[in-house]
Amino acid sequence: MIHVQSPLYGTVATFRQVSTLIILLSYLTYNNKENKDVRDRIKARIEAGAG
Repeated sequence: MIHVQSPLYGTVATFRQVSTLIILLSYLTYNNKENKDVRDRIKARIEAGAG
């Protein structure tokens, strides 16, 4: 887990926005069945890290 000492990334809300953006870009770039598995794994990792 990378902890960024920056006010921009200091909140869970911002972290979730960035994570959502990454997932969205991933979805748009690799819009296929296999990527759903990747997105689910990323989402699970995000929830474990932020929750």
